[in-house]
Amino acid sequence: MSLMLGLQALRPDVGDPPPQHSLGPGHQVSIVVASAPAPSPPGTAGPPGTPGAAVSALPGRATGLAVGYAQAQLGTPYLWGGGTAAGFDCSGLVQAAYHAAGLELPRTAQQQYDAGPRLPAAAPLEPGDLVFFGSPTNVTHVGIVAADNQMIDAPHAGAVVRVESYHWHDYLGATRPSG
Repeated sequence: MSLMLGLQALRPDVGDPPPQHSLGPGHQVSIVVASAPAPSPPGTAGPPGTPGAAVSALPGRATGLAVGYAQAQLGTPYLWGGGTAAGFDCSGLVQAAYHAAGLELPRTAQQQYDAGPRLPAAAPLEPGDLVFFGSPTNVTHVGIVAADNQMIDAPHAGAVVRVESYHWHDYLGATRPSG
């Protein structure tokens, strides 16, 4: 199954018409979503980031649904405490995206980080993984990995749901929601 996503870091220009979500004329990112291998039994996991490491993934279809839901919200205004198409905050977007995929996640970024399962630092990130920012006891932001080095997030008041790099100075780590 292949999910085509048009991705663009949205323009901050005030008063412009709603942005078109693409990297530019003729550019698209193709995200191929596939089921991950079954995790190894406890105590037998391979090295971090390898197939069989003790991190399970959602089946490919569910991951694609979560990313697709988030992508469909591009341009939606940021709204503190928001979790609907009227407006989202970062964790509300994540919760709504995974709800659309059939997985219930906690409401806040801190609770979502604590729920895990956390990925080892060396694990490659995949579409649908959650990326967190802040510190282990003060998670301040979460986004959904959309493609290489890119996340979909609702960043702050005055912004809209958008695609941007997840390489921030306060990057904490990632989780891979599982059912």
